[in-house]
Amino acid sequence: MSMTRTPHSAGFAEGSRRRTASAVVALAMALALAVTGCAGVRGVVPDAEVQQGVDCTEQGPAGRMPADFLPVALYRCDDDLQLGGLEAGRSGFADRYEGDLEPVIAALAAGDEPSWPGPCTAEMRIAPAIWFVDSSGAAVHVTYPLDGCGKPRVEAVSAAIDRLDFVESSIGSVR
Repeated sequence: MSMTRTPHSAGFAEGSRRRTASAVVALAMALALAVTGCAGVRGVVPDAEVQQGVDCTEQGPAGRMPADFLPVALYRCDDDLQLGGLEAGRSGFADRYEGDLEPVIAALAAGDEPSWPGPCTAEMRIAPAIWFVDSSGAAVHVTYPLDGCGKPRVEAVSAAIDRLDFVESSIGSVR
């Protein structure tokens, strides 16, 4: 004898309640994403901590350029170093640039765009780490301004760096 589930059986009712609860949760999540997009609440970015030398393998937090820091050079770290390339047996470079650093500093100080209320793309934008060095060798790891979806705005910064004089490449940390 085969048993058929009817709408009046206990198993059917319990499964129906679970599906309804799951649908309500999914609808609430979709509505929250539709209203807010991927943009999050942004806080004030603190000044970068002054460190003794550049370490492109360091994944610590970056900050804004301190007002009293007087840079003489900039290092741009390639992705292999940022992603632990040296530990994985690959090589990576920290490229040193010199020249008029003001356009780079201005591009980095441009400020974040207002949070975008709509949907955002899901790609992960990896921006090369930027370090400024002063005449004593002290360094600060600076952050990029963010676009409306919270992703780094690399175009203006990269364009300003491309106008600087390339000096040398170093492997790993620069002390």
